[in-house]
Amino acid sequence: MADVAPSQALPTTSSTSPSSSSIPNNPSETGYDPTLRWRNYFNVLTGRMSPRGQLAMREDAYVRNESADIQRCEEWRSWLFTYSPTIIFLRQQIRLLNGELDEENVICRRCPTRIDDDGSVRRQGGGFSAGHGILICANEMRSRSHLEDTLAHEMVHAWDSLRWKVKEGDLRHAACTEVCSFLVLISYVLYRLKMDFDAYCLNDDRSAHQPSQASVAGHASSSREETGT
Repeated sequence: MADVAPSQALPTTSSTSPSSSSIPNNPSETGYDPTLRWRNYFNVLTGRMSPRGQLAMREDAYVRNESADIQRCEEWRSWLFTYSPTIIFLRQQIRLLNGELDEENVICRRCPTRIDDDGSVRRQGGGFSAGHGILICANEMRSRSHLEDTLAHEMVHAWDSLRWKVKEGDLRHAACTEVCSFLVLISYVLYRLKMDFDAYCLNDDRSAHQPSQASVAGHASSSREETGT
């Protein structure tokens, strides 16, 4: 994975015009006109914009904000590689299998929404390819913790690919690696909950055995009264 350059692995997307999304849009039918910004907001608030119009409006916003979204995603990614216990642990396990994941093959890009022939809307947060690396959909990341969950999920797929030689396109292999990734993340969430609960109980137990400042002050004043000092 490490010897593949980002430009070879994942094509970049470029911003063009405010109406350059891939979602077909007829303003007279959807209520969304890329040239009328405030009317679009009004149409959303009053229910005059169709779901397809809202989808096109969101995709156009993703195009306009592409550079800022990618920059924020890359900053979060670098922070997670440095400080996230989950990401650091998974990276170490991948290295034990002679693999490597870093800024060179964990790529932030804008991922356009896809519409199937039956009208179903397809969005994604990321993806993994054994020959290229990990794709993070910068426009879909809502927070650093969201990116952490997405990156950890894809890193489990990377580990599976190295450990079990997963065949891309094999539905049985795909199903197994999805279940594995889900169970690993669920186990980690439960572990973190247990650690937080233990820390809470420990702090609560300590506070129960430590007198408050008010009680200490009251005890000191009563002692002075008894001794007449």
